[in-house]
Amino acid sequence: MADPERIILGVEDDEQIRGLVNQVVNDVRDTLGRKEAVVFLGSMASFNDAVHEAKEHEKEVPLAVFDLDLPDSTITDTLTRIAELENKMPDTRILVVASTPLGSTKEAIEAIGRNVQFIGKPFDIDTLQELVTTALTPKTQEPMSQ
Repeated sequence: MADPERIILGVEDDEQIRGLVNQVVNDVRDTLGRKEAVVFLGSMASFNDAVHEAKEHEKEVPLAVFDLDLPDSTITDTLTRIAELENKMPDTRILVVASTPLGSTKEAIEAIGRNVQFIGKPFDIDTLQELVTTALTPKTQEPMSQ
């Protein structure tokens, strides 16, 4: 049963990638014995609403997954939302899925200094699992090795 006080949020506009990332997050969550609800949305507007709802109802968001390239948000806007989320929910770990080569834009380079993990598209499933495991493992524990 999902923990109604904790929610993992994600935003990815590509349905196939959203499904794949959602499955990896669910699998890692289950392997770690965590109980958060997992909600993946298709637009930044939906994501902003979900973050607002989570904050309004005092839910913890241990992990937020962002697609850097969304049709309803520029890279700069998405990075701004990431910074806002970090300020509102400093314990939230953030994973950015980017089709833009990480070194190719000024925004991506600046974001590396923040508490954000990146994975590029196309991505390796094992690497994604490792990043999600690290993000969902409490800071006082080491991730489980596979």
